[in-house]
Amino acid sequence: MSAKLQTLSFNSKRQKDLAAFYRVLGARMEPKAVKVGSETYQGQLGSMTVVIYAIENRDGVQSPNLSLCFEVKNLTGLLSELKKVPGVQTMMDEAPMPSGKSAVVLDPDGRSIELVELWAEQGEEG
Repeated sequence: MSAKLQTLSFNSKRQKDLAAFYRVLGARMEPKAVKVGSETYQGQLGSMTVVIYAIENRDGVQSPNLSLCFEVKNLTGLLSELKKVPGVQTMMDEAPMPSGKSAVVLDPDGRSIELVELWAEQGEEG
């Protein structure tokens, strides 16, 4: 049996912008109070739980960046929506690849996010 990612946890100085980013990807991000510390944003993205914690930059130490890849539907429309979220930057516009098309954006915290739309059948375009 292979491992399956169940939870993605992020520390963020831009918690609300990051929650907006993941809402566009389809997560139902909602604020939740925690017993210790500030509120978090939590939501489901497919079968995976996404949790965003608030973080303060302590002593100039930065949290490690993550590089993530998501399979998406309607890459063109999704990119248009993501560009409306404050802090999102496009690193690579939509480009063809053998099995579909992909693009790379930076989320509001500067993490590299690859978005891939696969063709319905191998070699089928559009």
